[in-house]
Amino acid sequence: MKDPSPSANTEYTENFIYKSLEKMPEYPGGISEFGKYVMANFSFPEELTQSIRFNISFVVEKDGSLSNVRLLNDPGFGIADQIKRIFASSPKWKPGYYDGNPVRTSFQFPIALQFE
Repeated sequence: MKDPSPSANTEYTENFIYKSLEKMPEYPGGISEFGKYVMANFSFPEELTQSIRFNISFVVEKDGSLSNVRLLNDPGFGIADQIKRIFASSPKWKPGYYDGNPVRTSFQFPIALQFE
């Protein structure tokens, strides 16, 4: 069975997630503003005493909402639940575009929590 691709279909399927685009999704104000939004809504767990890094995978939908949020390397401490809550309430992004049409786009966002 052949994988669906934009060149094979004139109709864009609802389930196809694009990774290569003519215009990438964009958070209002840019990715640094998204980082600020995430950190402003994040509560550091008391039991977290060391620096950690993790990556979040999500989909920017055609309407700019976020879905399929998951931590690729969950450090525990309830962080996954916090991230899902924060992403669920995120302001809408500008969607990605392929062939002049808004499309679902896979995206990753790294986070580093550092203690001094």
